Formats: sequence, C-alpha cells, structure tokens
Amino acid sequence: ILNDTRYQMNWTPFIDYTVPGLPDWAGYIVSAFIGLAIYLVLYMALVGRRGRVKRTS
Repeated sequence: ILNDTRYQMNWTPFIDYTVPGLPDWAGYIVSAFIGLAIYLVLYMALVGRRGRVKRTS
C-alpha cells in the first residue's frame, strides 16, 4: 500500500518560512532575503551572459 505523502513534502528552504532560533517575523525576513538573493544571482547570470562581447585581437 502506498502512503499519502503530499502533506509531508517541503518546498521551502525553511519549514513554514521560519529559522530555528529566531522569532517567526525574523524568519520571514530572512527567507525573503534568501529568495531575493536567488533571483538576483539568476538575473546577473543571465544578463551577464547575454551582454558579453567577444573580443578578437
């Protein structure tokens, strides 16, 4: 028999967007900064790749 695992999966880096040892409100802020950092890194990688010009000497 297969177990129903749809409620056991965690799609976030922190469960319920909280960080152990910090109050809930601080965990939300930390999670937001981590999400923004991920988007910034992806954006910089994509824009940096597209804007690169090959130089020949």
